[in-house]
Amino acid sequence: MKAPDVITLINAIRRSYVHAETVYTMGGCYQFHLILKAVFPKAVPIYQSPGHVVTELDGKLYDITGEVLAEPTQIKLEDEPRILVEAQNWYFDWGLMPGAE
Repeated sequence: MKAPDVITLINAIRRSYVHAETVYTMGGCYQFHLILKAVFPKAVPIYQSPGHVVTELDGKLYDITGEVLAEPTQIKLEDEPRILVEAQNWYFDWGLMPGAE
């Protein structure tokens, strides 16, 4: 079975749930990386400040919004174990949604 194109997969995930972009840009970015890594095993997590993980795949960077630009201060999470441990514990907090009570 052929793996889908990364942008096709990202678009399908984003369209599958109305709040997908919010969830995966406000705490769930590392979990989104893990989804991409499950399909694309060569995916590498990259930390971009402040507090955002993107995925490097074949020299390009991705998050739930699609292809993203590199930042001068970004680092591979494998080079920063402390940040990797933190990122593994990040999650989206529904209490931060507008209108949440």
